[in-house]
Amino acid sequence: MVSFEVIPAIAVATASVVCFAAILVASRVLSVSKSVYQTATAGVEVMLDPGRNDDEKELAVRQAGFRLFGLTFHMLWRFALALGSVALPIYTAHLIGWVAWQDSFAVLQRLDFLVAISVLGLGLSLLFGRDKAASDNKTGRDIADASLYESGDRLVHAFAFSGRRVQRSLAWLDDRLFASTIQRA
Repeated sequence: MVSFEVIPAIAVATASVVCFAAILVASRVLSVSKSVYQTATAGVEVMLDPGRNDDEKELAVRQAGFRLFGLTFHMLWRFALALGSVALPIYTAHLIGWVAWQDSFAVLQRLDFLVAISVLGLGLSLLFGRDKAASDNKTGRDIADASLYESGDRLVHAFAFSGRRVQRSLAWLDDRLFASTIQRA
């Protein structure tokens, strides 16, 4: 049971989490993280491409590496800004005398608060994600499948078709793993 003395600290901690999430959304951290994944995938695809010579591979991988360093910086400043925004409601509430900053930070570290706010955030993201998908005339699954196929499957295909040895090894592994499920004719 929550005592009435803790409710203001919970409200301030919740406001801090909302600030954190709002800064991440406003700074478009998801699009940057998608670029990180796509750049890494492109670099691996080039390395595994048997149609390119070593100089082309080295140049492309070096360019992907430099781009990843830049994207890492972009991720870091976004997360630093979001972490800094957590302090805004906490210290504002402290300065006006509503809640001591120690109490708000204590609530942020409680497991029950973290679980509750995570479940609430997940529910809200699913709810708003469905509304956005419905307005685009797509389902959430269609959107997820399209983005996953674009990067994930390209990486798997590049690895699988990178050479005969890889294909033979994967075929051997497939035979061992699924031999019992194949019906003999």
